[in-house]
Amino acid sequence: MSTRDIFIRKFDSLNQERIPSRRISAIGKAAFDIRDAAAAAASTAAGNPHLNEAGQRNAKQAALRDPLAEIARSKAELRRIAEQARAELKALALPPIEKGDVIAEMREAEMRAIVRAMPQEKRDTLSKLSPGMVAAIVRAAPEVSGISRSVHEQLHSELIETAHPEKVAAVRAEIEGLQFAELAVKETDKALTEAADFAPGEEYAFRAQIDAEIAKPPQPTKPDPNDLDAIISEHRRRHGIRAE
Repeated sequence: MSTRDIFIRKFDSLNQERIPSRRISAIGKAAFDIRDAAAAAASTAAGNPHLNEAGQRNAKQAALRDPLAEIARSKAELRRIAEQARAELKALALPPIEKGDVIAEMREAEMRAIVRAMPQEKRDTLSKLSPGMVAAIVRAAPEVSGISRSVHEQLHSELIETAHPEKVAAVRAEIEGLQFAELAVKETDKALTEAADFAPGEEYAFRAQIDAEIAKPPQPTKPDPNDLDAIISEHRRRHGIRAE
């Protein structure tokens, strides 16, 4: 089995019902296709016998401009997906204490006081505590229980995994899939950079132009002149008119 087959199998194993998984899969697979097509295009562009060495480099770089821009967009999107995945895990909540349940709140406060009274070495290894006590610790700031932020985050992660096993599994699979997609994109970027055959100093300016180009907000598409609903919607958008 080739490296490409291993990567494709990984992408196909992601939960395709989740939008991030579908995007990771699409970006990762596309990286291989971009590499194949762009390398061939660069070779063809540089095959003109009437071009000198500088002309051949220019031809290669012109052929690779769009593929390299697409790879740059892929990198940016993968970074956004990674940030969203981490935020999704962090946002998972524990079952809250019923509002006004004073007894439960006092019980949890007492549990945190017990933890604060423990020797430091025991406070650094709290995974063996009961789920109820761990929940009491996690539902308050780490300082309240006298533990470090890293221990607090570890306990939160373990408790969330117990409370939301399917969601945590899906997000962690995406994070692992992201690593495969990032590697596929990185290797494609490396191959295209080699194919572009940049002279000293050329690559920085070339990439700066691409970065500036992809940073621009997308231009709104013009509505189909035969689509009356689209024309009305565009008119309302431009003039800030709310639809009734």
